[in-house]
Amino acid sequence: MYYVISQADGLTTKRPASATNTDRAANKGMVVPMSTTNATTARTIIAKSGMILPATIDQQTDFNLITTAMSIYYKRSGCLGSFATAVAVADAMRDSSAVVVLYVGLDGGQDARVLWPNSITFTKDNKIVAKCYCTLRKQWKTGLLQSLEGVSE
Repeated sequence: MYYVISQADGLTTKRPASATNTDRAANKGMVVPMSTTNATTARTIIAKSGMILPATIDQQTDFNLITTAMSIYYKRSGCLGSFATAVAVADAMRDSSAVVVLYVGLDGGQDARVLWPNSITFTKDNKIVAKCYCTLRKQWKTGLLQSLEGVSE
């Protein structure tokens, strides 16, 4: 149960939180001192060494952690795709730069794309996906790194 603690006229009052607490505060001209929110915890993975890594890395991730995370993601994904490609996409994400990639579609056809990576995630089903802005489609796309054949920065 959540409680709201308020101080008015020198007295401290503790009462169960309810939908009407905000209305009471507005009517009395006071501020509700505490609010609660529901938050989700970031998913993490644990390396054999015991190191705890975020399942998603982005531009805010520590510089030294990006290469380590990519190595662990790659091994855990079964070494699908090219490690050099995965690292190039991670470097572009870190540096806020674009990569030109050869993309292999589900039908086997190839296209060249310019992608601006924003984040890389190791999914629950052991795949590495990147969220990138695609200049061809002019929208954000999320795709498997293993489907990228060649990368040029």
